[in-house]
Amino acid sequence: MLFLRATKEKKLWYSADGVLQFAGLVAAGLVAITDETIATPWQITQSSHRVGLTEQGELLVEGWLAGDELQFKAAMVELTGPEAGRSP
Repeated sequence: MLFLRATKEKKLWYSADGVLQFAGLVAAGLVAITDETIATPWQITQSSHRVGLTEQGELLVEGWLAGDELQFKAAMVELTGPEAGRSP
């Protein structure tokens, strides 16, 4: 997530198999596939995708970088619900 934040302005593109490294973060709602393009050079279909932090992902990263425990916890509660992280 820090990498995605640091490279946000560089507009990096990933191959379809390269996007798989972000699968867990996409499933968690922290990262989204933002753009995609499909082309057929040499009769072989190829796709390229951009990946970026979602609003929840940005909140989580910003809270962590700022060392703001309350902001970090608020982002986690938004992702997981108010019962997550509570001890029984």
